[in-house]
Amino acid sequence: MSKRVPRGILAEAKLCPHGYACLSEGNGHVCQAERLIPDDGVFIPGDREVDCPYAEKRPGGISCSCPVRIELFKNYGL
Repeated sequence: MSKRVPRGILAEAKLCPHGYACLSEGNGHVCQAERLIPDDGVFIPGDREVDCPYAEKRPGGISCSCPVRIELFKNYGL
């Protein structure tokens, strides 16, 4: 199932280096977020390398402030 987010949210994430692949069915892999971090984004547990201006390494995982990723967590629990 393809995921949808409002156009305004997409516009807020204009720095996405991956062409919004997280919204595509099949090739869009979204790592499971654990929780919403108020005023900071979502926390994604694990130890992985990231190549994204919205991601920041934290102890035990990644803090992701991408507006699209936050919307996916809020609407789809991803």
